[in-house]
Amino acid sequence: MQQTLFHIPHSLFDGWLLAIWLILGFGMMGYQWLISKRRSEALGLLPIIVIVGLVIQFVLPGLENKGINPADPQGDLVPLGLAIRGYGFFMLLAIVAGLGLAYWRCRQVGYEFDRIMSLCFWIILSGLVGARLFYVIQKWDEFAKPEYIPSQVHPDHIDPEKSEYVLLPTFRLPTLIHSRSGNAKWLAEISNRNPLWVHTSDAGRLGVQDGDLLRVATDIGYFVDRVWVTEAIRPGVIACSHHLGRWRRQQDALANRWATNLVEIQDEDGVWKMRQLDGPSSSASSDADSARIFWKDGGVHQNLIHAVQPDPISGMHCWHQKVTVTVAGPEDQYGDVVVDTNRSMEIYRKWLEMTRPAPGPDNLRRPLWMKRPLRPDESKFYMDR
Repeated sequence: MQQTLFHIPHSLFDGWLLAIWLILGFGMMGYQWLISKRRSEALGLLPIIVIVGLVIQFVLPGLENKGINPADPQGDLVPLGLAIRGYGFFMLLAIVAGLGLAYWRCRQVGYEFDRIMSLCFWIILSGLVGARLFYVIQKWDEFAKPEYIPSQVHPDHIDPEKSEYVLLPTFRLPTLIHSRSGNAKWLAEISNRNPLWVHTSDAGRLGVQDGDLLRVATDIGYFVDRVWVTEAIRPGVIACSHHLGRWRRQQDALANRWATNLVEIQDEDGVWKMRQLDGPSSSASSDADSARIFWKDGGVHQNLIHAVQPDPISGMHCWHQKVTVTVAGPEDQYGDVVVDTNRSMEIYRKWLEMTRPAPGPDNLRRPLWMKRPLRPDESKFYMDR
């Protein structure tokens, strides 16, 4: 119902639409005045003509969709026209059907249909206003006052007494850029580990110091990492740089020896455990630098313990994590990652219940008009193509 069926072209708002309306409106007014001899009803049409004319001239242009100008893709967005959506089209059909039924009934009982026509504008306007008023009453929490939705890491949701913290998984060291810098051997030499940044006050509360192991747990799993105590982070917040912790299994192709850890993965009824067996190491190859690798730590992988958390409004992933931080146990090893995929699906469904249904307007999965350096095929923007 929200899908756009067609657009009223932008060119019509340059006076053509207003002119068409004035011709129709004053034509109807003249008919009432001269043919039906109902001059009071004809005068009653005048405020309707004026109100609708003002809406056409000043309100509808502000409701036009905007998009990329094909002649100047890098320029400002340009008006595309007024979108006529499915629900609006069917509302118009309902109005036409209602008037048709009223005309048929008037013919049956001998009532003058012109009297119905003189009331139809106010009936339609009252229906639209009443429907909107009913919607506002239903959604009063959204209209009553400006407010925000407390996030999953809002202070009200974090209990320091239970050793709960905010994990910043979007934090990254400036020398590396996501996975794209994994093949940059010189950058890997500079930054090859991602310890857990912990404020000095939190380290004192937890009883840890530099190099100690901490277990960081979300709703679906945990990872184990070493501590770096610092004043460079806010108390109550911990951070782990997200572009490290790449891994490979025994059966995987041997590649990128300077940035990947060799791991073993086990599955026990949907609870997956990844344990590091070895880190980066030197080797002989056509690249002489591969024999100069001196570091043995490739960092800790953390993304697997992040449940899918779609934002209630936009649907985009909410990266910040509410975590429980404890001292690692005797069975924990550096780099351990444990994930319960059954629990992960439960958390995803819980978040999904809070989100607004997809797709968005025009059946889009994401805004079509947003500028992107590498634009995907247009069909990939839609849910049903």
